[in-house]
Amino acid sequence: AGGGEGGGVVRVEDGPTHLASHPSGGVAYALCAGSGVLLVADVGRDGKGRGALTLVQRVELVNGADADGTDGSSSAAGALACSSDGSFVYVACGGAGERPGG
Repeated sequence: AGGGEGGGVVRVEDGPTHLASHPSGGVAYALCAGSGVLLVADVGRDGKGRGALTLVQRVELVNGADADGTDGSSSAAGALACSSDGSFVYVACGGAGERPGG
């Protein structure tokens, strides 16, 4: 039921489709509908004062892959939001197939 790993890289197949930011502006969230992954990045500046993102966590979502081990093409993560106080990140996932435990 989802898990995270620190750091890592953004994979070509991730294809970020939705973005949200923490109210502080210091964290960005990218939802990758194609791979069912949520990427969490620190927002900062590089040595030349330009904006920079540093990936800090990669979270595999529940519908990231189908139960049969295929690529998850019948499942999709479709919406992303951060609460106004920054305490919660909401991801809407949907797809064809059975619900967990059902």
